[in-house]
Formats: sequence, C-alpha cells, structure tokens
Amino acid sequence: MIKAVSANIRGVSIKGDTFEAFRDDFDEILTKTLDNMRQQDLSEAEITVKMKVKTIQKEVEAPISTDYSNKRTAVVPTFSHTISTAYKVETKVDGQLAANQELIYDEETGRYILVDILTGQQSFWDYNQGDPQDYSRGEAQDVPAIEAAPLGLMEPEEGQEEEPNE
Repeated sequence: MIKAVSANIRGVSIKGDTFEAFRDDFDEILTKTLDNMRQQDLSEAEITVKMKVKTIQKEVEAPISTDYSNKRTAVVPTFSHTISTAYKVETKVDGQLAANQELIYDEETGRYILVDILTGQQSFWDYNQGDPQDYSRGEAQDVPAIEAAPLGLMEPEEGQEEEPNE
C-alpha cells in the first residue's frame, strides 16, 4: 500500500470521486433524454458514453528523494468523456424508378429530363424522322392515298399474255 504523503489521494474507480463529474453529466443527459422521449412520445433512445484516457510522463519535483536531483518521473493521467443521445425517429418511404429512359440535359430549361430511349419505331404513330435529338412526337403528314384498282376484269396490256386460270 502507498504511504500517504498528503491527504489528497483519490481511488481510480467509477464509484469514487475521480469520476464524479462524469456521473453528474451522465445523470443530466439521462434526465434530458427521458424528458424528450416523454414529450415527443418516443419509444427508443440510445445514450453513448465515450471515455478517453491519456497518460503523459512528466518530470516533477520529488518531496522526498533518495537521490540528490530532487526530480522524478510521474505518470499523469487525463480522463475526458463525451456523452451523447440519439433518438430513434424514422420517417421512411421506399420507391424506385427503373424505366427505359435516359437522362438528358435540356439546355433551354437548364434542367435534366428523362426521355424514353428510342430504339427504332416504338408504335405505329412514332415516325419522327428528323433530328435524332428531337424527342417530340412526329407531326401527322399528308400521305397520298393509294388508288384502288377498278372493279371487274382488267384487260392485259399489249405484249402480255393472259395467264390461264387453273
């Protein structure tokens, strides 16, 4: 056992007065956490405690020295703590967009747009044959009608033989 040179000796234990400030801080955080949980109707919280211990060697004057230098090396500890609370409040919505579209930057609007990936004619009405970067639908065009053949028998033209019906 160490002989006490002074009355200022502390035990290193979570129960001792060395960690009194830590225990007081923990009690304060615990009380605030429970208050917040009650006020916000929360069912879960997490208190995280981090204790950092550092030691340095330091030359100190020795009150009682066996050699004549009157100095000795002491190991000086530093205990620092952080106590934090995290509340479990979650708002979540799931969804996904996975279409056959590509992302295009529209210079006119200065925004990105999603455009169907064109891999040829997609439907009977898609026939925009202009600029490949023009993603507007093609305008209806006037297409001349096909003339129908007259009803009845057609006479063969000169030099053509009539094919026999079988």
